[in-house]
Amino acid sequence: AALSERFLRSVDAGWELRVAASSVANGGAGVHLAGRAAAGAVLACYPGVSFEADDLKVMHGIVLSGNDYVLARRDGVLIDGRPDGASAQLRAVAQARDRRPPPPAAAEAFAVGNMVNHPPAGTRPNVVVFPFDLPAGDPLEPYVPVSPFRPPADGDPARRTAVLIAARDLEDEELWLDYKLSAGSPPPWYAPVAAS
Repeated sequence: AALSERFLRSVDAGWELRVAASSVANGGAGVHLAGRAAAGAVLACYPGVSFEADDLKVMHGIVLSGNDYVLARRDGVLIDGRPDGASAQLRAVAQARDRRPPPPAAAEAFAVGNMVNHPPAGTRPNVVVFPFDLPAGDPLEPYVPVSPFRPPADGDPARRTAVLIAARDLEDEELWLDYKLSAGSPPPWYAPVAAS
């Protein structure tokens, strides 16, 4: 099925996501799946503000420094999912600029991709990231809680985000996403995921 069809089916899937204390020591909050989700299920959206590669210089000056919530897509799009500070202010401005109504409650339940933690040493990731773009007027647009830093040009996607997809069958467990940080100077909590 097309990704958008799987997304819509996930709205009534028989499982839910809960943000609660992570099982990682000093890990803060994490995202926990309650119930069962099949491999390939679209579990969560990555909310926030999307930036194109050309925006990196501006983004660095506003929200990039010390921000652990930036997700980089393979195509160069960056999504700032930080829920507070300058990031939250920038998101509010972008939503107001776009005259975007508040998302439906079902969308809020999926807008937790930014809270998924990196797996601790010896644990395999159980979700993968997939880029997700929507044209203006798509019926899924209200469910995708991301706003562009600057309005898209004609013909460009209206919403550019990422979704987290179950990498295997899941049941009553915390979600883990491989952050794939560079080996240069990772934070002390980061353990590279071994190739399988």
